[in-house]
Amino acid sequence: MIYKYFANILVAGLLVTVGWASAGYSQSDARADSTIKRLSLSEALSLAEKQNYRIRQAEQQINITRAQFRKTNALFLPQLSIEEQAVTTTDPLQAFGMKLKQEQVTAADFNPQVLNDPDRITNYATSFKVEQPLFNLDQWYQRSALDKKVEGSRQQWHRTQYGVRFQVKRTYYTLILQKARRAVIDTALAAAQKHLQQAEDYYQEGMINKASMLSARVRVNNLQSKRLEARHQQQNQEDQLRYLIGLEDETAIRLTDSLDLSPVSSPLNAYRSAIDMRSDIRALKYRVDAARDMLSASRLAFVPSINLFGRYEFNDDQLLGTQADNYLVGATLQWDLFSGFKNIAGVQQSRHELEKAKLAYIDQTRQSRTEVRKVYRSLQDAREQVEIAEVTMEQAAEDLRIRSNRFEQGMEKTTDLLRAEVQLEEARMKRLQALYKYNTNLAKLEFLLEQDL
Repeated sequence: MIYKYFANILVAGLLVTVGWASAGYSQSDARADSTIKRLSLSEALSLAEKQNYRIRQAEQQINITRAQFRKTNALFLPQLSIEEQAVTTTDPLQAFGMKLKQEQVTAADFNPQVLNDPDRITNYATSFKVEQPLFNLDQWYQRSALDKKVEGSRQQWHRTQYGVRFQVKRTYYTLILQKARRAVIDTALAAAQKHLQQAEDYYQEGMINKASMLSARVRVNNLQSKRLEARHQQQNQEDQLRYLIGLEDETAIRLTDSLDLSPVSSPLNAYRSAIDMRSDIRALKYRVDAARDMLSASRLAFVPSINLFGRYEFNDDQLLGTQADNYLVGATLQWDLFSGFKNIAGVQQSRHELEKAKLAYIDQTRQSRTEVRKVYRSLQDAREQVEIAEVTMEQAAEDLRIRSNRFEQGMEKTTDLLRAEVQLEEARMKRLQALYKYNTNLAKLEFLLEQDL
């Protein structure tokens, strides 16, 4: 009789589980535009690497900083331009100068009356200009700072990848947890419904009072409410996972991996060097180097700069004409002796920015080491909680088996049976929660170390 009772419970639990699975995917199957995707954790990580929007934005940031760096090629490459200028005037000085440029000056043009009151003259000037930077030390250091900024943005891209991987893992594990919670609730609900039916039969036979029967009914109602809440939480996690890996909203997800206890054998001290090599720490190091270059650039603003220039020009009274030509070649030596404390304030600002970058680097490094120790301890604690929860679950299952047997024989109170059901459900939930905590802490430790453990 006992075996028959537990066989009924097992069959009922399987029926409820199968029914839940069918209900969980029936809505997606019913829509013509929906698909079901079997998804492992490694596949989810691969999809996120290709399709996640944060990673793609970080890639574009690299392109932006690289384009900014390419602008500094103007420091050593010549700048070429062509200009066509049209001018008409009766200004005495300008008019005489234009005639000179057009090589049209005659003796009659030196008549004072003509010089003082010239006729309107039109000039078209076609110019070819070239400028060649030669010596600009401050801008060279600015270029070096931008080069380090490019490297820093590349490291930030790597850090974004690891951050998204952590989010995907945590969401994947949370979705596993929610589905497992629903399975536990469904199993408990099947057993509670079986006990409710027995309680109602006993109540009709006068073996228990109405309060005991109502307690069994309240238990069923509470489990149904928990099941509804768990379903909503599962749907929310599915939406979040689809967003992170770039799947369409109509795609239903069926997970293929589960929560487990992957061993972590490396001691905590072995992770210290890994923190220093982390991408965001390296990005801050590049930031310090860039700030140091900017400080050098600010100081070199007091050094003179030398640049070359040249121009070849055609002048004519016709558009794009080439009647007369001339050229001009020269060099510019510029030394800003005083700029209203602009350069001095620039040096002070660069010095403070360098100190700020150094402090940010030290702060992030120490904070990361503290966080690694904290997560490592949480990981070890979660492992112990899993072991305790497994023992507790076995004991609660045995207690429920004994009380169920006694209840079937009319030797156990309904309240004691319900309490045993609740204890088993809580033990299963605690084990799931401990497994989830272990896996999420392991994922976070991998994120903090940028290593697969």
